Amino acid sequence: MTIEIRKISIGDLETLIEVARESWKWTYAGIYNEEYIEDWIREKYSKEKLLKEIVSSQSDLDILFLGAFSDSILTGFMELKLGASEAELLRLYLKPEYTHRKIGKALLFEAEKIMKKKGILECRL
Repeated sequence: MTIEIRKISIGDLETLIEVARESWKWTYAGIYNEEYIEDWIREKYSKEKLLKEIVSSQSDLDILFLGAFSDSILTGFMELKLGASEAELLRLYLKPEYTHRKIGKALLFEAEKIMKKKGILECRL
């Protein structure tokens, strides 16, 4: 399996929402009920909200939306906020069937490379 890490584009919007939904349902199934999870996804991952964030990340070098693609299919994504001296990992989600395949590691490695280029030595999770 070959993984390509690249910036999320507007064309990835629908799949990004699905990755978040599947990840939330899998991760929090025993913690939150399905109604709460769906409400959370509708609020935090609405098309309008994410569209603004993706467009902003394409022109703002301080926010990065990176996707992990396997055979051109979005399998996971992360959002990283870059400051002058530190970064903050805002989101990191994978489709459940793609966990334990080193995809999260590949996303984090890419974030680390970007941070090193900018001279950032710390990252808050």
